[in-house]
Amino acid sequence: MASAPYSSSSSSTSLSSSTQVLSTKSSSFISLHHLTTPILLKLDDENFLLWKQQVLAIVDWLLLSLFLDGTNVPPRYLSAVDGTLNPNLAFNSYKQQDNLLVAWLLASMTTPILTQMVGLTSTAQI
Repeated sequence: MASAPYSSSSSSTSLSSSTQVLSTKSSSFISLHHLTTPILLKLDDENFLLWKQQVLAIVDWLLLSLFLDGTNVPPRYLSAVDGTLNPNLAFNSYKQQDNLLVAWLLASMTTPILTQMVGLTSTAQI
């Protein structure tokens, strides 16, 4: 396997940066990113500002900043006219993308930092 430019070690974080567009019932589209952009510097007790700069640059580049504050989470269910609750496909797509970001962020942390993330389940929490 050819090594990627900028890879300094086999521990660099990498997921795919391609975009998949999903259509929901309401005909709106949600882009799902698969991150391959590595965070070469793993977060430890001494390098937060450098790590944060890398993370924010990539998240901003992919237009995924809305996951950082958790304020634009679509509702889990949509109410039907008859009062029943239907799963919201936009919420499912949001959770899928958020879970990918969670995995990507956690993979960019050293073990001592990871132990502080136990129980955090969203990008906004991390």
